[in-house]
Amino acid sequence: MMNLIYSFDEINKILFDFNKLTNFRIALFDNNFTEFLSCPTRLSRFCKTLREDITLNEKCHHCDFEGFAKCTNERKTIIYQCHMGMTEIISPIISSDTIIGYVMCGQFFSSDSLYKKWDNLLPVLKKQNVDIETLHTLHNKYTLFSTDILPSLQHYLEMIGTYLNVTGLLKMNKNNLAYQLDNYILKNISQPINVEMLCKEFHYQKTNFYKVTYELYGISIMKHVRNLKIQVAKNLLSSTDIPINQIAAQIGMDDYNYFTKLFKQLEKCTPKEFRRNSIKKNISI
Repeated sequence: MMNLIYSFDEINKILFDFNKLTNFRIALFDNNFTEFLSCPTRLSRFCKTLREDITLNEKCHHCDFEGFAKCTNERKTIIYQCHMGMTEIISPIISSDTIIGYVMCGQFFSSDSLYKKWDNLLPVLKKQNVDIETLHTLHNKYTLFSTDILPSLQHYLEMIGTYLNVTGLLKMNKNNLAYQLDNYILKNISQPINVEMLCKEFHYQKTNFYKVTYELYGISIMKHVRNLKIQVAKNLLSSTDIPINQIAAQIGMDDYNYFTKLFKQLEKCTPKEFRRNSIKKNISI
């Protein structure tokens, strides 16, 4: 687990208010996908009853893992349905281009769920060792929600994640290696950064450094350096009029063509297009 510092009371109030307004369960997870705060603290009786079956419990954990893995890889909020057809939303909490945790909301049946009707779910449950009668009663108590609410829920989760990060209610321990690494990289962003430089600065053997940093970020250290550089470039493109070739130089990429190619590969648009789109968004706001 990444070494996190968080304000238990303040965050609990936020989670409580969200739950009271929406009646949906909300939870915070660390970067190892482990839940550490939630409201309510327990899973719904429906999910709890399902998980009493070993096979279904394994499928539930697998769905959770797949959801968090996709959110991590795409670095954005995802909305999906679990193996029981229940909707879940996961949003990453990002600090200095590092995912330090996740906000998760669910589980509920939406209007496009395969198992919104009991008759569709019953054949699946009959194959497992579960309390059918209890599950039937609990299933009937669920409100079926329109998919129209999903974008709003997504925005709320993203705002909560941003608020926790910006206010410092949830943050990395500054003595943590990930924080120290990111701070060093950002201070030296205009320089060509390599593994040897980082190993020397933080007193690591190269093999061990690769292992430790992969556990921190979930990607290779040089990919993380690249991502930080591109994030800085995006900030400069959207908030300044600095020429693009100068921005490339400021993040340590003197080869303008390489910078443009890498930017397009990661962001699916050129730096020029990204700046133009950012200007349009600012005007519309």
